[in-house]
Amino acid sequence: MDLQALVNDAFARHQSGQLVEALRLYRTVLAAHPPIALVLSLAGDAATTSGDPASGRTLLRRALALEPRKSSFRQLLAFAEATLGNIGAAEESYAAAVECDPGNLSAMSDWANLIRVRQPEKAHALVRKCVLAEPGNASRLRHLAELTVPASRGSGRRMLSHVTVLDPSDEIAWKQIGLVELAEQDDLSAGTSLKRSLALAPADATTYVRLASSGGDNPDSRECLKILRRALTINWQNADAWLSLSNILHGEDLKEEAGRGFRRSILLNPGNPIALGNLLVLTAESLSCGAAEIRAGYRRARCLNPVEITTLVNYTKFLVEEGALGEAIRAARSAMIAGDAGLDMFIGLANGHRQSRQHAATERYLRWASAVFPDAGNVQSGLIMGPNYESGVSAQSLFRRHREWAERWAPAEEALSYDVDRRPDRPLHLGFLSPDLKRHPVGFFMLPVLEHLDRSRFRISVYSDLASGDLFTGELRRHAETWHDTGRIPDRELRQRIMEDRVDILFDLAGHSAGNRMKLFARRAAPLQMTWMGYVGTTGLPTMDYLVTDRFQTAPGTEQFYTEKWLVLPDDYICFAPSPTTPPVAPAPVLANGYVTFGSFNNPAKLTDEALSLWCDVLEAVPDARLLLSYRGFDDPGIQEGIRGFLAARGISPKRVSFETNRFHEEFLGGYGEMDIALDTLPYSGGLTTCEALWMGVPVVTLATQDHFAGRHSLSHLSNAGFPEWAVRTRKDFVDLSKALAFDHRRLAQIRQSLRNAVAASPLCDRERYARGVETQLKAAWTDYCAASESAAR
Repeated sequence: MDLQALVNDAFARHQSGQLVEALRLYRTVLAAHPPIALVLSLAGDAATTSGDPASGRTLLRRALALEPRKSSFRQLLAFAEATLGNIGAAEESYAAAVECDPGNLSAMSDWANLIRVRQPEKAHALVRKCVLAEPGNASRLRHLAELTVPASRGSGRRMLSHVTVLDPSDEIAWKQIGLVELAEQDDLSAGTSLKRSLALAPADATTYVRLASSGGDNPDSRECLKILRRALTINWQNADAWLSLSNILHGEDLKEEAGRGFRRSILLNPGNPIALGNLLVLTAESLSCGAAEIRAGYRRARCLNPVEITTLVNYTKFLVEEGALGEAIRAARSAMIAGDAGLDMFIGLANGHRQSRQHAATERYLRWASAVFPDAGNVQSGLIMGPNYESGVSAQSLFRRHREWAERWAPAEEALSYDVDRRPDRPLHLGFLSPDLKRHPVGFFMLPVLEHLDRSRFRISVYSDLASGDLFTGELRRHAETWHDTGRIPDRELRQRIMEDRVDILFDLAGHSAGNRMKLFARRAAPLQMTWMGYVGTTGLPTMDYLVTDRFQTAPGTEQFYTEKWLVLPDDYICFAPSPTTPPVAPAPVLANGYVTFGSFNNPAKLTDEALSLWCDVLEAVPDARLLLSYRGFDDPGIQEGIRGFLAARGISPKRVSFETNRFHEEFLGGYGEMDIALDTLPYSGGLTTCEALWMGVPVVTLATQDHFAGRHSLSHLSNAGFPEWAVRTRKDFVDLSKALAFDHRRLAQIRQSLRNAVAASPLCDRERYARGVETQLKAAWTDYCAASESAAR
């Protein structure tokens, strides 16, 4: 065996990204030869980079046992520790690497990156040493400026402005100042600095590209397009100009023209993974090619630059959307190993683990992100929303978390800028604020509201934070008198616009879910504020006046665990409006199969061990039954292995469970043709999923013992659909009902034939009845507000 050839082959594979194969070859060498420190370190690096940092750490420790003073080994160990979330241990390893070799500026710089948020002064000192060691190294100086600016804007600018004092005609210095100001979001100053640079170098197309990005959070897209086209007039081969132009066109939903621009940018600069990555994002949105082709595109982008953070972020998001959760987690880890501890990577890791049923890991990553990015509102919201998925949750425990969030993070209430017209009998102006007005549960639930509210009594304005809409967005827009695209507008500016619009009742349709505006609602933007249909319980905000609910959704006796008063609708708190493209009801599959198929089409994040244990009881009671699970992510090998392993531990053959995933909603609904009985999840029960199962002729069995909002969706929907008997109170009743349905094939066939018509005739789907109930309760809430205001004024 030629060990040197093996090492060379392993290293070549390592460099090309074939990490698993490289690691196998390294281990072959180590098995055949006394331990070699360099091979151990390379194997440790390969293990860490391929997603097994624990093994990587072990190998690197073995390497250090042989060469304890090797600085580069300690630097690699620091990467492994950081990937495992052991920030303290990572910092110790970086310190040891620098102590072993004070000239290891790479380790010093990486160490500074690790601690730049938590210990900015120490990070600044480390990079300053690098600059002093290499005073002519521009990248070191640039790093120092980046660390200086967050702590002191004036000092950061002076570091670059000093050059312009020495040489006022240095256009590059002015450009760099403008870039720093862009990073500070000082867009007005950035525009001035960049124009100063252009006055000195008017043929610099690159500066025009940067100038186009200085428009702030709500840029004038026409002006930006004009600037970028000027840049292309100067140099039509400027790939960055084509890229920026295409990004704006993409934002304006001009997808075809944006696609052409992205392709032109790629032709001009084939080595730029960002243009290819943005084209892949556009392609995924437009569904213009299959997932396999998009994956191949991301592989090409990663070959161009394996550590390009934007590519890795977008690839992670794509994989999460596709349900390739194990791959998504590995991609996010790769980005962090590459040097990015960015917020998007933490969120990607948290989402991947959440969808993979690894809730403890999800919380770990979110808490890590919270420590590194303490002002990131979406991280804080994720931490308080997450327990809805976890066993042992209660209305009381959720209330405590949400109240603590509000006390720590919510800004103080601010007075409205106008005098409210407190006449109780006048038409009301309703405002709906949401990031999810598309093919999404919130979009589906909003349609009956927009379609059927009486316009003689209510005027409607929609504030859509959606980045990019779909065909369903167009349908929703058609039913709103006024529609504002507000995704790029900061909270304070949007609050001012809502007040200028004189909205009487402002609805939050997001709660603490992604893209929320909780801090806007904390400041108050309307006389009455209500949270509805987009979240699963209290927001924790004292300024959220009402939670829209029904008599089933919120458990009697839990009123003290909500900061909001309850606006109780007479029927369901939502109205189910089935899609016109829903497939017809298929015959009960038991008739053809001879055995019953239980199933769940819920998000895998809801499949707790508690739910699987209950389902195992059912499968034990019905020995010939099968279990069908379908949702994005169920084709992930890790999820399948975990569920099959759980069943096997209970003595249930893994062959009895099957998994499906569908890209299109109609295909997803068609899957109900393979299911006889739906088993609900817990503690987070099915919402829209339960409604869709009923519409497709499938009875749903739920254990209605939870007292928190998310645990009572199915209880409400089943009760309003006319089937409260399918919501049981004990585990034994859950098993008994599932068993009774399973053994009565004739009854299943009858349910299949009649259920859709029964649901269609029930309050769950009665849009007019639902709208009248909403109107009555909203008017009552407004009348109470007016009376309370009048009483307070006396």
